[in-house]
Amino acid sequence: MIRVNLLCQLKSGEHTALKQFLSDNLATVRHFSGCLRVDIYFDEAQNCMLIDEDWQSVEAHQHYIQFITANQVLAHLSSFFEQPPQVYYLSKSPL
Repeated sequence: MIRVNLLCQLKSGEHTALKQFLSDNLATVRHFSGCLRVDIYFDEAQNCMLIDEDWQSVEAHQHYIQFITANQVLAHLSSFFEQPPQVYYLSKSPL
């Protein structure tokens, strides 16, 4: 299992539209092959969002990214961001 964190700096005034977009699209990612979990966190004071996901592998996540790039969902999601998100692939430590 791999944890994927995407830290996204949001454009001002986009929270309502972004939340509707996420509501309309999260079921697709949650049912995508290899996706184990997706949670969304907001810090509205800092105007940022954390997308916290668990995937079976980095490759499974990258396959999903290819899918949403091809169908323009990624472009629409990115329109809510000030800049590209910081993406982290994290492995659980055996400690």
